[in-house]
Formats: sequence, C-alpha cells, structure tokens
Amino acid sequence: MVNLNVEGERGLLWRKLGTLLRRHGYTTEAVRNVLEVREPAEAVLANVGRYSLFYMGALKRSESPVAVIARLFLFCGHVPAVDLDRIDPELAALLWHLGLVEQVAGIAGDEPLVRATVALVELKSNYFISDKLFENAPGRFTVHDGSSGCMPPHASSVELLSGLKKPAAARSFLDVGCGSGCQSVVFASDYECVAGFDVDQRAVEFAQVNAAMNGLSGRYEVSSWESFRADRLYDHIVFNSPDPSVAFDFIGRGLEGILSRAGHAQVWLNCEVGAEDRSLGHVLLRSIENPDRFDMEIQENANSPFSVGADFIHSRKFPEHTLLVSHPGERASYMRDLVERGVREIASVILTIRLRHRSPSD
Repeated sequence: MVNLNVEGERGLLWRKLGTLLRRHGYTTEAVRNVLEVREPAEAVLANVGRYSLFYMGALKRSESPVAVIARLFLFCGHVPAVDLDRIDPELAALLWHLGLVEQVAGIAGDEPLVRATVALVELKSNYFISDKLFENAPGRFTVHDGSSGCMPPHASSVELLSGLKKPAAARSFLDVGCGSGCQSVVFASDYECVAGFDVDQRAVEFAQVNAAMNGLSGRYEVSSWESFRADRLYDHIVFNSPDPSVAFDFIGRGLEGILSRAGHAQVWLNCEVGAEDRSLGHVLLRSIENPDRFDMEIQENANSPFSVGADFIHSRKFPEHTLLVSHPGERASYMRDLVERGVREIASVILTIRLRHRSPSD
C-alpha cells in the first residue's frame, strides 16, 4: 500500500515527482503520438483499458522514456526491470522511494518484471495518481472492481472539465465528491480558496497527493454532502455525480446552503428521459426538490459516451463509443430494458445552477 502522506518531506517529494514527470515530457498527448492513433488524447484517457489491451505492443516497440512510464502507469502493464534504465535515474529512484513501483513475483530464471502500484496519468498538464482500474499482465488482463477504489480521470471528468466556466469575481471553489481531485486541481489553481470532499478516505488521500504534486493549495476532507460543514459560501461548486439521483438530491437538499449569491454550481449527470417526460427540463423539474429556487442552464452533450439519442433507441442499438455498457454481450439486454421501460433517450448533461434572486415582495 502506497503511503499517501503529504506532510513534511514527503509532500516535497510528491511535488518533485510532478516536476520530474514534466521534465520527461510524460503527457497523454506524447503517448498518443507514440501510438500514432488518430483519436485525441482525451479519448485515450476515456477508454484507457481498450487502448492498453490493443496498443501495449506498440509501446513495447518504442524505446522512449515516455513509453516506459506509460506502460507502467497508464496501461498498467508488467515491464522488464531493465527497461527502467531508459528513465532518468533520479525519476526511477523516486518512483521506488515513493512505493509507486514494485517487483512482480515470477518463476525463477524468468526475466525480472516490475509493475506500478497505482495509476498515474496526465490531464491538461497536471498529474494524477489513483487506484488502477485494471492490470495488463503477460497473458492475462484483469479488470479490478472499481466500486471501492478511486478512479483516475476518465470520460465524465473530461466532459465536465470542458464545460466549466468561472463565475465573475469568483474566489472560492468546492469540489464535491472530489475523487482524485481532478476538477479542482485542473481548474481551480487561481482561486484563493480551494476545498473538496468525498465519502471515500482513499479518494481524499489521493486528492491531497495530487494537489501537492501539482502545486495546488487545496483542503480535502472525508465527508458526504449531507454531513459537510461549510465554513463559508462557495462561489463555484462542481460535482461530477456518480448517479442522477445523487445529483438531484444534492441540488435539491444541499446546494442552497453552501452556494454564494453571486456564484454558480456546475453538476455533471446522465439521466433517462422517459415517454411521460415532455423534455429533459421536465425531468429536472420533477426530480429536484423546490426547483423554483434556482435558475438552471442545461448543456447537453449528444456526442457523450454516456448518452443515447432517441434515434439509437428507436433503432435498438447503442452508439459505437458508448461507455454505458461494460461488455458488448450486455448491450442487447440493456437496450431491451430501456425499451420496455419506455425510455426515449439517455442524456449527458452539465447543469449550471444559480440561486434565483427574488424581489422583496416575493
């Protein structure tokens, strides 16, 4: 288990790790260039398991330090220990010292192998460590149960980041359900006050490390939105929600008490629009408690891997790039369930929410 402490000297070592990775040019774009794929770097992060499964061989053929780092930390593979010699000795030593690589137990006489103990990815010039979603070992690809771990930045992370807008004169940022700290680390570096919380202790520890690694002064704590005790009102609140019901509960019962009058919240969610719903807006009105307290802007992403348009449901198929179904064999039964329940579409949405200003006579 990696020591995720950020106090004292260890905090400085995390910051040094970020510096050395930048010096090496370890970016998702650099990996994409090695692979010579047409998809953008964000697509690699969004479906990294697929890229690991099909493109590990291409990275093995490259002798660049970036390829070695990516094989370990992005594609979560087992790498010959001798390949670490391609990395700057200072970086290699730091990876060992921080416990981010370890030897793989093997058969006597076999080539010594090493593997990463965490995932380590780059997004928009920032680095993030988290639990590994999978392991690509020789002859075996294992997907880990992600229900109890901290995910690396992924498709919904990128989708929400692309829609974030800073409120005018905003000074404070709150990362709700922060996970690895992706939203706050990438977007909130120029805010005076940055905070975040998550129900998972390990996620909070990862967020603290990632803030330290990227030079952000953020405060993260273990909490749910129900138990979070805000010491101030926040100008910009961001939530990459795990489930639409959680998003609706947070907006309806938790948001008003922590959002400043001049600020706004931005919540990513994907939700079903049923046959009885006139529109996506109607879903929001019936799902959020006392919605007349808010002004809401809806930014729908029809190209999201988490959306399924009405035309697709009508034709009984999913978009090719969908991430709503983990295995192709499950598509037919899932689609059948959607049709039987009268679902017209699945929408991927960023809601920008402001407190509605009322006149004294209201």
